Amino acid sequence: MKLKVGDKVKFLRGKTDNWLQPFNDETGVIVEIDDTHKKTFVKVLVSSGVFRMWEKYVEVINESR
Repeated sequence: MKLKVGDKVKFLRGKTDNWLQPFNDETGVIVEIDDTHKKTFVKVLVSSGVFRMWEKYVEVINESR
């Protein structure tokens, strides 16, 4: 599934590292997508701020229209 601005997402933990652990059960909304590099990054708005993360570490739970 292709990510879009406005999608509601939840964070996923990596299998070998758990640097996302503080945001384990938090959900957010994608506010920006950066696909100008080899890997796609998204900026996600959550209650504690805006975080930039690799698309591999987010999962869409509700698509925007």
